[in-house]
Amino acid sequence: MNTLKGALRVAAVGFILLCGSCFAQRVNRTDVVQSASRPVLVKFANGVTEKYVVEWSGTASILESEEGAPATPLSGHFIDDRRCHWKIQPVIQRKLYFVNRVGDRFAKEDLTTVYQVHFDNQGSEFMSLRLRSENCNDAEARFQSDVSDSHILVQQQFVNHTNADFQAVLNAIRGWNQVVKVTEDTPTKPGK
Repeated sequence: MNTLKGALRVAAVGFILLCGSCFAQRVNRTDVVQSASRPVLVKFANGVTEKYVVEWSGTASILESEEGAPATPLSGHFIDDRRCHWKIQPVIQRKLYFVNRVGDRFAKEDLTTVYQVHFDNQGSEFMSLRLRSENCNDAEARFQSDVSDSHILVQQQFVNHTNADFQAVLNAIRGWNQVVKVTEDTPTKPGK
């Protein structure tokens, strides 16, 4: 009996050593779903006019990983305990840039903000009908569906959010010292 316990312990330790990377990261990326920018002219009391650009980027940060290992009965691991997890974080980020005369841009970090797009996802749960957890190959269709849903949510909220946020940015700039006028810089049409 002690020999069997010892052999099982050695097999378990061997499995743990062999499975040191049983948490495999499969996907780690950020998808840019939508972006927009709007130029702004800011006139100061001393007569100087400066150009700024407000940029928004709607993204989905995607992380998919799998933990566990397939069943290997000859090594003493009798259960396929692979489990797929993913986290998808859709956001809309705003940045304000000062643009100098030669076109170089400098971020005004105090007006950078991130708006979280509400999205629920958690990866797979234990599949009671199969009596095992769901690995990433089994869950691929649900994972891709969640990725697609996150992109759709960003697209649905992007225009309304950026329009409302643009007004908030203009109001913030109006609060700066010595600002007398803030306008959107609309490009002139050819021939005018």
